[in-house]
Amino acid sequence: MAWINGFNLGRFWDRGPQTTLYVPGPVLGATNELVILCLHGTETTLAHFVPRPYLGHTDF
Repeated sequence: MAWINGFNLGRFWDRGPQTTLYVPGPVLGATNELVILCLHGTETTLAHFVPRPYLGHTDF
């Protein structure tokens, strides 16, 4: 799970095509706290903000 400033962004998963979570603009402030809860072993997770989502392969 991932939260920013107490707002639940949703579940992140290392499988599947989606690699971004949407952050609504009003949730962000001058300083922000990102909390990631990972209950399963995973490789290093790198979090960063990008201007456009990357949803993976979407052409079926």
